Order: sequence, then structure tokens, then C-alpha cells
Amino acid sequence: MAEGNWKLMLLSVLDTRVFLSVL
Repeated sequence: MAEGNWKLMLLSVLDTRVFLSVL
């Protein structure tokens, strides 16, 4: 589950950057 956890963190960070860039 550790691998899935860091992958979720990476996806959330990328999603946040995309969201901010769209704004």
C-alpha cells in the first residue's frame, strides 16, 4: 500500500498544479 500512497500523493500534486495553471 506504500507504493499506492506515494502515487496518490504524486497524482494529487500534479492535479493541484494543473488546477492552478488553469486558474
